[in-house]
Amino acid sequence: MQFADFWYIVALSKQLRPNTVLARTVLGEWLAVFRGEDGQAVALRDHFIHALAIFSISPGAITNLSH
Repeated sequence: MQFADFWYIVALSKQLRPNTVLARTVLGEWLAVFRGEDGQAVALRDHFIHALAIFSISPGAITNLSH
């Protein structure tokens, strides 16, 4: 078994505020952590390869994921 096979805490629920993106690093992976429109916690890799953007410093990119 590898470390990547486990769940890791990256933020407390109270830290995930609406319209806020948190930057976290877990096992060398950069993550963008935020609440989706439905209020559920979401964690994505913190980069948008097509736009060369980092989600956590350009959160507007998250709303354009369909491009």
